[in-house]
Amino acid sequence: MKHPELDGPLYHGTTVKFTDIDLSRAKPFKDFGLGFYTTTSKQQAEKFARLLMKRAQSNIGYIMTFEYAHEPSAIITRYEKPSEDWLAYVVGNRKYPDPHDASSADIIIGAVADDDVGVVVTNYLSGTYGEVGTARAKQIAIEFLLTTRYHNQVAFKSKAVCDRLILKEVRQIV
Repeated sequence: MKHPELDGPLYHGTTVKFTDIDLSRAKPFKDFGLGFYTTTSKQQAEKFARLLMKRAQSNIGYIMTFEYAHEPSAIITRYEKPSEDWLAYVVGNRKYPDPHDASSADIIIGAVADDDVGVVVTNYLSGTYGEVGTARAKQIAIEFLLTTRYHNQVAFKSKAVCDRLILKEVRQIV
């Protein structure tokens, strides 16, 4: 299966400039679990960097641009669009009941649960659409998600694939 997200530039928004990716610094409770997160959207990366700047009360952020040198043995899980599997995986990683195990994947590609998407996930988790984990609650959440504009995220979850990311550019934003 082809993964076009891995063929072009990948962007990472941050407040910390670095040259080596250290997965031990990854934060838990992210959509796709522990990993190094990128996106194909430069605007999304900048938006995330600005959010981090606000949280850190910093006036400097960075948009880092990477290229991925394909690793043929990498295991890739790709969610084409928000789906029950995607929802279960995101919820599981956020430590709510509805676990889904794709932990053997080196790279996970799918929708990012931010802004409007995050509201749908939060509503699902709070029981707004019915009891969490029921088919009806999932169906309602997915219906909302499919009408929501979302950006992608590409999570690199193993050292082997992180080592294949080549830093091409670091642009400072203020």
